[in-house]
Amino acid sequence: MLKPSQIRIPRKRQVDTESDETMQFLTASIASNGVIEPVTVRKREDGEYELINGLRRLCGAKKAGLRRIPCVVHKADNYTAELYSVIENLQRKAPSFFEEAAVIKRITEDYGVSEKELAVRLGIPHHILLGKLSLLKLSERHRKRIEAAGITEAQARSMLHLNEYMREMALEKIITEGLNEKQTERLCADIYSGKYEKKPEPEKPKMKYAIGDIRLFSNSLSKMMTTLQNAGIDAAFRKYENNKYVEFRVKIRKELPEEESATQLKIC
Repeated sequence: MLKPSQIRIPRKRQVDTESDETMQFLTASIASNGVIEPVTVRKREDGEYELINGLRRLCGAKKAGLRRIPCVVHKADNYTAELYSVIENLQRKAPSFFEEAAVIKRITEDYGVSEKELAVRLGIPHHILLGKLSLLKLSERHRKRIEAAGITEAQARSMLHLNEYMREMALEKIITEGLNEKQTERLCADIYSGKYEKKPEPEKPKMKYAIGDIRLFSNSLSKMMTTLQNAGIDAAFRKYENNKYVEFRVKIRKELPEEESATQLKIC
């Protein structure tokens, strides 16, 4: 058992948990029941304890105000600690496969480990590890859309051989129609081969005005002018026409004779 304050979180593992809504439920559960599954830590050379696995449980315990939590202490160097973290995510099926791929890539770069050797240490076939790393070829924008839509790792891999424009087409159809993995694979193959064509959006119908409509409007305006003139209002209109437009100009005098200013006009 260790105090949560005794466990140091590596800089690479620090994430924003304040905006995570699920953390509220986890914190409430830990406050009521405690930490059921121990977190995994290692003892550093300087005597401090450093977290290997269980970041969310540790953060929840701190927020819940627990004085001590159960821990499993491993003797591990930096490389082994990173491996333990990836292995736990693989065994637990981490929600973000892009994050998992990024960690695998970082281990190969930071420790100079070959992809084959890392695959052996993680206990997964070499081609599966390469498949995970290939997901990083997708742009950051597409990764965010894929995660937000809950698209699976297999579906994401189906889009790897498409260019950016084709991926955009595929994503749009996968998300709007809720395609499964088989349907996604078939769609991406069709897009790549040119068999799939995006249906153009139907054009909005354009308003067409007949000559009769213009004449009707002109007659109505003429009758209104007659009504105004009969009421003693100085009003007139003129029509101008060219190849493109028919223009009506209406003139009504603003000032009325004093004896007519109180007259109320009603046009039906």
